[in-house]
Amino acid sequence: MAALAAVHNPVDPKETLLFFCAQDQQVGLSPRKEDADEPGSPPKFHNPAAGAPVEDTPTSGIPMLVDNPKNVETPKGVIKNPSCFGAIFYKSLVCVYGIRTDDVICLVSPAFQPLKSNPTTKHSLAACGDGKKIGWLYYLTQDPPVISEYRLDPGASTIIQAQPKPDTYLCAFYANPKRYVIYQVATGLAIVDVASGQGGEIRNTGSAKPKTPMCVVNNKGIIYLYYCDKENNLMRIVQKNGIWKNNDLVDGAPVAANGTQMAVTATTDGSSNMLFYIAQGGDGKYIRYMDPIDS
Repeated sequence: MAALAAVHNPVDPKETLLFFCAQDQQVGLSPRKEDADEPGSPPKFHNPAAGAPVEDTPTSGIPMLVDNPKNVETPKGVIKNPSCFGAIFYKSLVCVYGIRTDDVICLVSPAFQPLKSNPTTKHSLAACGDGKKIGWLYYLTQDPPVISEYRLDPGASTIIQAQPKPDTYLCAFYANPKRYVIYQVATGLAIVDVASGQGGEIRNTGSAKPKTPMCVVNNKGIIYLYYCDKENNLMRIVQKNGIWKNNDLVDGAPVAANGTQMAVTATTDGSSNMLFYIAQGGDGKYIRYMDPIDS
């Protein structure tokens, strides 16, 4: 699964910044407007020297910013593929975190630098924050794996009391003043309150496929968790007032492709959640699916 993360553009809240790992292991960016139709045939990033596309992710009509008359190839990056991204708004910047090829967790945008103490993980990474000056990263470490939390300031790591599957992906969300991590266990998905260590299995998630992609969004105080069932259908389960409701098929959403990751943001008015993933039978591009929310 190539890394993928989505975050609102702080300059234009109606725009989602979709970050992805390109095939050259560099960071790609695809801005997506919530009030615009998805382009029918968006351009591709091209490797001019090879004369073939190197990344099928849509760029929403953004032209190449620099002419390349000498057909100079883009240097290969050092982002691990497959792996994960985590993106948050932190200290007035959109910050994206990823995993280097040597498993070290790094800030990959807007600059590239390893984190203090060089925390490492094999593939799983998630992020959440208060949207101001506090941020946390979550990742797997040790063998058998445990979930670790890395606080961005002051740059310290602690272990969370949870027992995830070794190949689980992670997602995280902030619900002031608490933060939560979601992960996969043998019988479904589970959640933990990081500060208290309390949590448990999320009921009605036993249909989750092994190593399911997952994403979560806090939309006006209601938590929406998305994952794939064993047939790659998109599933949604909602938490209101701390209670998880029944899970539902995301009606009308195209079936997810094997190997895709998922990301989600909420529209500014809270009427829909915007899901980004690669669909089965498509052309390898990330689609945007608008999931209307019942008020």
